[in-house]
This record gives sequence, C-alpha cells and structure tokens, in this order.
Amino acid sequence: MKTGLLAATLAAATVVLVGCKDSTGGDNTPIAAGSLAFSYTGARSGTYSTSGAVAERSGGGFVKQQFATAVKFNDPGQSSIGVISYFPVSTSTGDEVIFAFPSSGVGQTSVLTDNCNTAGCALGLIVFDTNPDLQEDSSEPFFLTTGTLQVSAISGGRITGTFSGTAEDLAGVQTITVTNGTFDLPLIDQSRFPSLDRSAPTTPILQRLRGSLAPR
Repeated sequence: MKTGLLAATLAAATVVLVGCKDSTGGDNTPIAAGSLAFSYTGARSGTYSTSGAVAERSGGGFVKQQFATAVKFNDPGQSSIGVISYFPVSTSTGDEVIFAFPSSGVGQTSVLTDNCNTAGCALGLIVFDTNPDLQEDSSEPFFLTTGTLQVSAISGGRITGTFSGTAEDLAGVQTITVTNGTFDLPLIDQSRFPSLDRSAPTTPILQRLRGSLAPR
C-alpha cells in the first residue's frame, strides 16, 4: 500500500505550496507563523522542530526556510485538513512533514495508518533530506503506519494538537518511533493557496494523501 500510494508521488515530489492570496485577488493577509515538533528514534534518531510562516518564492514554490501551516480542504462529501512543515538542512534540501486527516473538530483522535480505508483515519509522512525543487531526489521517506493524531483546539484561525506513532520506509524495512509530537498552526482555507489547478491548490504529496482519506 505504501508503495502504491507514494512511490509515483515521491518520484515527482515537486512541492508547489505558494502564495498568501488566491489568484482572484482574495485575502492577502500575511499567513501567520506555525510550529511543529517531535522526537524520533530507530533507523534515524533526533528531534524535529520548525516554526515560521510559509512564504512565496519568486517564480513559484516556497522559500526554503522554516515554516509550518495547515490548510482546510472542502471536498464534496469530505472535509479534511492538511498539514505541511519544512526545516532546511542545507541551501537546497530540508526535512518535510505532511499530514492529512478528517476535520471532525476539537477532541478528534485519528488513527494513523498506511491504509486509510476506514472513517477516522489519518495519513502522515516524514521525508528526510528532500529537495522540493526536483522531481526526483535522494530523499528518505517514512510513512506513519501506526499511532494517533489528536486535535486539541481549533480557535481564532489556528489548530493545535498532538501526534505519535511508528513510521516505516517504503520498503517496510527501516522504522522510526515518533514521540511527543505537537503542532500549533494557522488554519488557512484552500482558496488562499493558488495554483494552475484551482481544484488542487497545494503540494502533490499532500494532494495524494488528501485523496486517500476515506469518504466521510
């Protein structure tokens, strides 16, 4: 399932999260800063902590600086939220974290899985050393296969919560254990993320995860 869901997407992982207003001249209020952090042990060990606001780069794509943000999708018959964060590790690469989960409200606990075919499940991906400008790179993706993600609060245009679990690489050979995950993010409507395809206004990986959530 991991391979079928992500292999093609990761091979074309050009992240195109851009802009702070929609292409029709809508809300151009600056996007607020967010934060996301966790610890991990296993095949790779360390801590991940990033904070800041996503910024558009001239020519498209995001500036390769620290940021964390959330976007609310309004798909027919399905309401979901996506999370994306980035932490640069060099001038061209960084570590990226992506979640997609149903937006059921405060107190919601979603089960993290690599096969999201039941209500209440969530999808999560940690990608180490990725270059979002390239369609193919030597990044190391880990898909969260077990665990939970809980929404603690949705208020004032922000969403906060916690998460933990176990993640595997695409081959299912290497694993990492994720603990003490927290996020505090601006929650932005999808119309604030312009793209050539207005129906898919954010990153290819997040689009794939979003589309894989079970209908609600």
